[in-house]
Amino acid sequence: MKKYLLILVIYLSFINYANAIGKLGAFSCGDILEFKNIKDSQESVQDWVNGFLTAVQLGRKPFEEGKVPSNNSRYFWIIKFCEENPLSDIAEASSQLYLEIAK
Repeated sequence: MKKYLLILVIYLSFINYANAIGKLGAFSCGDILEFKNIKDSQESVQDWVNGFLTAVQLGRKPFEEGKVPSNNSRYFWIIKFCEENPLSDIAEASSQLYLEIAK
């Protein structure tokens, strides 16, 4: 429970103070879906998600080996999230992915 509260506090702090700055480079779900079949776009999304997950994981107990899905699996999880939440963005999708992996 403490983990989820900490994640929520961190997430809310980014929303309140750095919405315009903290999300620079954060793709909208509309953009992700529009360009999902372009290899460079896929790699950009994967790199963004990897960076986010790495940053959120710093200072915490590492994920169990074998629990972290592959790069492609994470990418398609983001695609599915965006299809279900087209008005969202990669930051929210990545936050939800982190919570899913951390279960």
